[in-house]
Amino acid sequence: MQRRINPFLQTMLSLVLLFATSLPLAAQSTTATPQPTPAATPTLTYAQAKQQLADVMTKAEQLRKLLDRNQFDLDELSFALAGDAAKIIDFVTNEIAFEQYPGLLRGGQGTLMSRAGNALDQAVLLQQLLTDAGYEVKILHGTLSDSEATILVNQLFQPRKFAPPISQQMDKVKALLNDAATKAGVAKSDITNLLTLALNPPPVTSTMAYSATLDDSAYLQTLLSKADVTLNDTEAEAKLIQEAKDYFWVAYRLGPNQAWKPVQPAFGKATAPAKLTATESFADESKIPDALKQEFQMQVLIEHKVGDEIETRPLFAPLTGTPADMAGRRHTFAIFADGFTSLADLADPVSALKKTSFFYPNLDGKLVADSMFFDLLGNLVPPDAATSPLAPLITGVSKSLGGALDALDSTTTPDELQDSSHFLLTGVYIEYTFTAPGQAPRVFRRTLVDRIGAENRAKKQWTLLHPDDPLPDMIALTAQHTFMLATGALPAAYLADLQLEHLLKSRPLFDFALGSQYQQPGFADLTKAKLDTLDLSWPGHPVIYAVADAGATATNLINYRPSASLVVYTQSQDAERMHLWMDVVNNERRTYKLDGGKLAVDVNALLKTGVWETRTEDIALDPKQADNTENVFTVFALANQQKIPIRVLTPADTAGIDKLALSLNAKTQLQTDLAAGNVVVLPEKMPTGIKKFGWWRIDQKTGQTLGVNEDGLGAAAIEYAALLRSVAFAGGCALIAGHDKNGLTVQDAIVCASVGVGGYGAMATLGVAGKITMAVAAMIGTGAWLNNSDGLQHPIIKP
Repeated sequence: MQRRINPFLQTMLSLVLLFATSLPLAAQSTTATPQPTPAATPTLTYAQAKQQLADVMTKAEQLRKLLDRNQFDLDELSFALAGDAAKIIDFVTNEIAFEQYPGLLRGGQGTLMSRAGNALDQAVLLQQLLTDAGYEVKILHGTLSDSEATILVNQLFQPRKFAPPISQQMDKVKALLNDAATKAGVAKSDITNLLTLALNPPPVTSTMAYSATLDDSAYLQTLLSKADVTLNDTEAEAKLIQEAKDYFWVAYRLGPNQAWKPVQPAFGKATAPAKLTATESFADESKIPDALKQEFQMQVLIEHKVGDEIETRPLFAPLTGTPADMAGRRHTFAIFADGFTSLADLADPVSALKKTSFFYPNLDGKLVADSMFFDLLGNLVPPDAATSPLAPLITGVSKSLGGALDALDSTTTPDELQDSSHFLLTGVYIEYTFTAPGQAPRVFRRTLVDRIGAENRAKKQWTLLHPDDPLPDMIALTAQHTFMLATGALPAAYLADLQLEHLLKSRPLFDFALGSQYQQPGFADLTKAKLDTLDLSWPGHPVIYAVADAGATATNLINYRPSASLVVYTQSQDAERMHLWMDVVNNERRTYKLDGGKLAVDVNALLKTGVWETRTEDIALDPKQADNTENVFTVFALANQQKIPIRVLTPADTAGIDKLALSLNAKTQLQTDLAAGNVVVLPEKMPTGIKKFGWWRIDQKTGQTLGVNEDGLGAAAIEYAALLRSVAFAGGCALIAGHDKNGLTVQDAIVCASVGVGGYGAMATLGVAGKITMAVAAMIGTGAWLNNSDGLQHPIIKP
């Protein structure tokens, strides 16, 4: 009888599999990272250590209250503006910069956090603030003339305000951190160094990561120049002006007896059009039609063979939403196996997979509504049927029926009978789709599992890549994918708030770690009630986006996201290894400069931004602890070591792809990239020592750049020797777990997976409270992200 996994077990499964480093730190700076002074053997009693932990957590709560919530909380901002219409209008007009892109992307909340938005997003923010102040407000929609749209586009180059500090009471922040570190036993010299780094971080441009990015960008530009490839979009200004003509503003009044007062914040200090006719109006953001909003969709597709044909079917109805609503919210998608029926299965996932019959999709720990169960033959069945006592018969009948149909097919040869059946699951894919008003949808497909390979699929040969062992396919199929959208820049106060919130919610696990260290009775009591209070999703996305923005905006150029960015963090495990991927799915940006008074796309800056963002895929990965690391940087480093020539292919060079010594999968993806108008930079053949081929994809017009691999992933991948080693040591959280006589256990892995206070590898001599204090300081000091991870530094791609 098939049994579905229960909710508690789902939670435990997520905990064990989730590798969380809530302090991913990006690259080593020219400023040395403060390392704690080795301490003497701990002499604190358990009661003293427990009190120390309580004191530090209290300080963390107090620190969170000091954060400037006006930067990301609309209610707090409304209160601060005191319902004064003049102050509200002045804030949106002078504090919110103009950035041109199509449709509603950020909403009021995202526009506030980005401190920028297009005319529609600015109008939505203004409408929300004025409505909170008690005014009647409407959002108006009309069309600008070419000359008016040109004035609006020129607002891109108006000077921007400096980002505000995380708190309006920075002296109190410093005092709190100093007090917490002192009570936690951190050496005075370490406190001074850490506070200096946290509160006065070095500029991004001083980091080794940024220097490496400049080198890599120059190398790519040299290759393009030698190949006579020019990157340029001569129509950039005309396209922006046409886009900006679709215009929005607001009108407000205090009561029905008063006249409407128009406000056009997008024009800033420039003279706004005096006479505009509104073709339609909306009471608030919820009334804006979908046709005027950017949209996001996620779909999972099942590909299976029926006879000699491939059919592709959705596993469930598309999950759709707007980036304005979804941005900043983490979601974890996973396909669960029904072989996991007890907690014991978590410690032996291979055995659980061996007894699996059906797989089913989960989003955020819950069965996806109206989804189907499926098996390795590609059968799609309703959940009730899959969990019934007759479920095993479905697979059995399918096997028998497939064999019988093959036997009746007179065209089938004995060899084909040996390698195929009538029904067969051949692949499972995720598709992410981004749609903006007036633009064609952009679809990004990711392969969860390909059981037959591109070569066999092209030839209609149904031989499995793993004919004798389905476990590799099952392991790939059951990977977890945590994704989050970002629509614009994220303020430091918001990032600190998220990290502190995650830290405070993880208090039960800190108590567990402390009890483990001191061998207290009942320390392993992790009840469902305690687990339910935890934020179990991987928390690193905001930091990845912030580091990406730090590199992108290191110059004075205009550089922003015109659509939602998407980063996916994927993890899977087998009996011996933990596999992690960081995949930048969409990193679309716009970068402009004034060239002789004329707006132009800065292709070189956008290329550099793409190299930097590709590098940020390594933020959560720790190559120093890995058995294997792969990304586009390693592909080029090995190619240069092995003296493999580097080629530049343009959209006109598609015929030359067949001459390259690459897999059909790589050639197919290269054809797709070239057909989309990209230039690709790649080694002529697969270097020895890697599993996935990779190259640089560069938009020939804009310079939009991303390192990708042969599966289409903008991905960095890493492997660790074992689950417990990878979860514990890669995040540094073995420092608060693994002190008990049993060494690193599943319980320790749970602590590591959810607490995520790692990153400072030399903290082994500090107690739990000391480590948390160091982590809190790093949370509020965004510069610390650029000082501790080896992942962004090496190797660079130039020879």
